[in-house]
Parts: sequence; structure tokens; C-alpha cells
Amino acid sequence: MEQYITPILMKADGKESLSAVMKQNDVLGIDFLLFDHAKNLYLSDLNDLEASGLLKAGSYVSADNVVFNKLDAYRYHMEQLQAKGVVETRLDEMNL
Repeated sequence: MEQYITPILMKADGKESLSAVMKQNDVLGIDFLLFDHAKNLYLSDLNDLEASGLLKAGSYVSADNVVFNKLDAYRYHMEQLQAKGVVETRLDEMNL
């Protein structure tokens, strides 16, 4: 399974971007990305990965707790990308 999954663990000091750390770990592109970290970084990390070319059409992105944490800017950005035909997005609300 390790040949298919590259876990990226980062210090929360903000000194390096997510894309820089991924490139240091020889990640050339992202097929599936799970955001489940500091919620205030979701949008900036997504923008960083888009700009770096690591995240592109065909990549799957899942983000945890975007409704509960009211990540409206992140959700809006995803809706805009969908409107441009870059991504398909959906919102799955769960009540636990």
C-alpha cells in the first residue's frame, strides 16, 4: 500500500508550504488529497497546491468538517472551480 500512499506530516510552524514539503518527498502529483488539519489553512493550502501544479483536473479532494467549521470561503472556491469546469464538487452533510 505504501507505493500508492504518501503520508505528509508537517510541523505547524508555517515555515514551509504544503507543496514544498510534498516536492521534497518526491510527490509529483496528487490523485487523492484529504484535508483534515487546521481548518483555517484549507483554502490557502488548496490554492498553494493548485499554483504548484500538484493538484489538477482529475485529482480528488476531500475536506473534513467544512460545514461544522463554517468554511464558506473554501466551499465558495470549490463551487467557482466547478463552474469553470475544473472540478466536480459535492457537499455531504452528516449528523453524528
